[in-house]
Amino acid sequence: MTDNGRPIKAIPNPREFMRARNPDLFSDTRTDDAFQLPKAVFEYHLDTLTSRKQEYEFEHFCRKLAEKEICPNLRVQTGPTGGGDSKVDTETYPVAQEIAERWWIGSPAAGAERWGFAFSAKKAWKPKAKADVDNILSTGRDYKRIYFFTNQFVSDKERSAKEDALSRYAGIRVHIVDRAWIVEKVYEAGHLDLAIATLGIEGARSEKINSIGPLDMARQAELKELDRLVADPSCYEGARYQLVEDCLYSAILARGLERPRSEVESRFALAERLAQDVHYRQQLLRISYNRAWTTYWWYEDFTAFSCFYDEVEQRVVGSDQAGEVELLFNLWQLLPPAVATGLISAQDANIGFRRQRLAERLDPIAADQGRLNNALQARTCLSFMKLWDLGGRSDALDSVWSELSQIVDEAARLGAYPLERLSKIITEFGGHFDSPAFDSLYEKLVDAVLLLRSEGEAGQAYTQRGVQKLQQKKPYEAIQWLGRAEELLIKEEFRGELVRALIAGSYAYERVGLLWAARNKALAAVERTLAVFQEKGGMIRPALRTLQRLVWIELQLGRIPHVLSAMDLASLIASHLKLSEDQKETYREELHTQEMVLGIHFLNLPFEALPSVARLPDALDRLGLVNARMALLFALGHEQALRNEGWIPASEDANAVQTFFEQWHDQPAAKDLPSQPVLVDGATSLLKSTILGAEFVFETPNNAISFGVTESVLGALEAFLATSDETDVLPHRECMILTISASSELASTPQLLFPEESGRAKIVHSADLTFKTATDRHDYMQWLQESLVQILSRMLIIRDIEPWIEKLAGQERGFSRALSLGDVLTLNDNVFGATPQLSLSDCLKLEDKSWPILRKGPWRVVKPNDPAETSDLRDPLKFGSGPPPTHLMDRTEQKHTDRRILSPIDIPLWDRAKWRATLFAWFPGELPMLALAFEDGKAGQEIFRAWRERWGNEDKEDALRLAIIRGLSKQNPAEYAVVVGPNVCHVKSHENKTFVTVSRINRMEPTSTANLDSFIAAYQRTGAFLLAPAHLGTGAPTPFIQLAIAKSHLHIRHAWEIGENDPDMSALHDYDCPIIPADIEDPPVIKALERIRNLRR
Repeated sequence: MTDNGRPIKAIPNPREFMRARNPDLFSDTRTDDAFQLPKAVFEYHLDTLTSRKQEYEFEHFCRKLAEKEICPNLRVQTGPTGGGDSKVDTETYPVAQEIAERWWIGSPAAGAERWGFAFSAKKAWKPKAKADVDNILSTGRDYKRIYFFTNQFVSDKERSAKEDALSRYAGIRVHIVDRAWIVEKVYEAGHLDLAIATLGIEGARSEKINSIGPLDMARQAELKELDRLVADPSCYEGARYQLVEDCLYSAILARGLERPRSEVESRFALAERLAQDVHYRQQLLRISYNRAWTTYWWYEDFTAFSCFYDEVEQRVVGSDQAGEVELLFNLWQLLPPAVATGLISAQDANIGFRRQRLAERLDPIAADQGRLNNALQARTCLSFMKLWDLGGRSDALDSVWSELSQIVDEAARLGAYPLERLSKIITEFGGHFDSPAFDSLYEKLVDAVLLLRSEGEAGQAYTQRGVQKLQQKKPYEAIQWLGRAEELLIKEEFRGELVRALIAGSYAYERVGLLWAARNKALAAVERTLAVFQEKGGMIRPALRTLQRLVWIELQLGRIPHVLSAMDLASLIASHLKLSEDQKETYREELHTQEMVLGIHFLNLPFEALPSVARLPDALDRLGLVNARMALLFALGHEQALRNEGWIPASEDANAVQTFFEQWHDQPAAKDLPSQPVLVDGATSLLKSTILGAEFVFETPNNAISFGVTESVLGALEAFLATSDETDVLPHRECMILTISASSELASTPQLLFPEESGRAKIVHSADLTFKTATDRHDYMQWLQESLVQILSRMLIIRDIEPWIEKLAGQERGFSRALSLGDVLTLNDNVFGATPQLSLSDCLKLEDKSWPILRKGPWRVVKPNDPAETSDLRDPLKFGSGPPPTHLMDRTEQKHTDRRILSPIDIPLWDRAKWRATLFAWFPGELPMLALAFEDGKAGQEIFRAWRERWGNEDKEDALRLAIIRGLSKQNPAEYAVVVGPNVCHVKSHENKTFVTVSRINRMEPTSTANLDSFIAAYQRTGAFLLAPAHLGTGAPTPFIQLAIAKSHLHIRHAWEIGENDPDMSALHDYDCPIIPADIEDPPVIKALERIRNLRR
């Protein structure tokens, strides 16, 4: 810092400053000076040493070479040449074993032994070698080895013979090192510089040698491949955007390689020229930004920088993305130090005017409380601008540090704010600023980053465990682990891991039959991957993979417009990705499979729905979905059109064509699809989910807001209850129907209303529901959480609420996994835009042809092959004996859709009504009546109104089962029980594995069977009876005949017939002593009572 405290004075030179701070952005190729000397010249020099009287230089060279190749511990000898008084030219000196054992040159023995060396440049090397050995031996020293160096060539045969002879003569090992060895080591081992220096060789020339670094090697390979692709016209068909991206990246690679400026700028210019055709503002902005950044830091061309600055400024006009305006801020903050150091004149920099325009773009973004992450990034830029305004005056900077501290506090509650980046900047500032306020900011950032990293590591570990559980085919456990991971990975720094957790979660929810939760997780993953494109302009391959995942879920949900939207977006992204041929083929194969499944949906269309899709074939053709179009045209009856277009060969007769489409229709994928697709073609649509066997039906208007609210609630319900089972909770209603509606009068959060104590509810939302502030969004998520609780409280019986809530909401983080990324309104908007393709009409264009419906009925008459489909519902079910099979009770093997709740009983309403008695009445010429007498007559009437709404005034199919159980007590033979519940015979046509029935029982203890006998006789005579409610007050019971339901089925049973797995077992008490006929041996009721008593214990 300078005396006036301005940190900008510390910037000496842009290029060198950038290289010092970010060496990875520059070339890592090293250029060295290296001598070049032909080998023949070196050999000649060795051969002529004596003629130049270089014997001493040769000895010096040999010693240095020996230190490099034989042993490093050689003494420097003094005295006359030829060995001097010591009789050796050099010898080893002792070295500690701890040091010598770590040598990688020669042998560690040289550190403990004494070795002698002799060097000779004489042509007569043999007598010289003998004389030098004699001299060395004459010293009487304990030499263990002798090395004799000669400048002469010695053949291998001569060398071996001479070494053996001298070794025998001396009694120690003698080695001869000749010119061939010397030349090899000089050239192969890289000792040419040493030879030239020690031997004083003249005429060796110095050359520049480039040693390519690993970064440059990778850059060169990547740039070469990019240039090849860009030059190939066939590589970017339909992918102009990606062509521009690759051209831009090639310029950045060339810049990193420090190629000539002309080349780098030409590459940038190519990207700019091609981008003008694409005309994508964000892409043009990034090109201008990179050109400005390059001219400043790499070329220090401040005139060009100023021009590109203006270009960037123009291209952020109208942007509401803080990340885009931040690019302009990055360039602006280069101006003050450049002016202070004289690189740019104050007039050219125009700092004040440019600051004003930058602030005008940042201020509205910073004030937008509906996008807090975006606002915080803008506020951060404004704070740093204030830092420059204050000129580094420490007494005035505390307000900036306080602002940044507030931003850190707010960012802790958000996911997308880049805390790590701010931390790095403040860490760098630490060397220039010192104040209590700065220390407070610094400490707060350290704590925040520490927590961020700790949570990130835990989230990654949870994700890994969740994936392992998924691979082990334990999806419920996977959901528990992955749900805990999501909230820990919500931060920007862990986006990739969050996407992995979301996609794994999507697979887990799908495997347990919860498709809305699977859809919402996949949608959130798509949104996170597409955010990379929004922020950085590059399309990443995970965006395609997550979208393909979303397509599969939408196919299973069966919403045709949503399927087409997702497939269209996936196709667009695939066209902008640089995929290998193998990757392209994999994508095409998966797309083909998805298209064939879409075709099954069209083949599933009921005949009456065909007019709605008459114009859809042209839309499918426009999307390139030719196979799905073929299925739809066949369903419409246009077999001849398919023949004319060449899809059906002329040789195929009508039967073969019919067989082909029937086989297509019967593909295994069909079992994962709804019986018919949701076309979203009218005013409303029904969206359904089955959770724990209970059905949730949402009737929603076909608009984006209503769909978003419905998807939020459905996904949250599924995610929250995903890991619960019958040991925790039990739905007591078969179905809850929720009606969604929009209101122009409602301005706040949606409202959840329960008009009466029934399985119906209403959700009313604002017609233009948007989140203008963070409070709006928080209120919506709070409403969503409260709605979960209210809906579930009306649907579930919770066995033990405290342990269940502790496990689900605490240990498993159930609310977090249901709500943390549950704002589907925002997710839909971010992925599909503000005007998504929601209804079938949105898929069509005015010019799309309407294909006439040529069929007179369904294209296929399905003949049930399941005997259960045709069985008489009055046939009694056969119940097994003994405890249920183990696999049947293993909930981990069952989907939520494998279960089914059978309950005509609205438990809260029945609890209020209080069924107290059963009444019988019969009149001549009229149907006999069985009345359920309730203490609360109004509640009893509500029960029957709901039944009549469901089945009408006559229960023809015996859906509501009434059973009278006689013979319950030997002590009172007149005692009987009436059971009201579902008819389990109706489940024979379903594939559910587990059924839960809810019934109500009323036991009557008359002193005589006369009334019951008379009613049964009347029923058997007429073949029908009336079931009605009655009010049992203080006076005579009052029946409500107007609410009666006619029934022709009454199940009259004896208690002894009820076995241990019979649903009517619920009518028995553990103390019952049923009447058993004398001729009945081993009556089933004995095991039933035994089981009841065991359960009671």
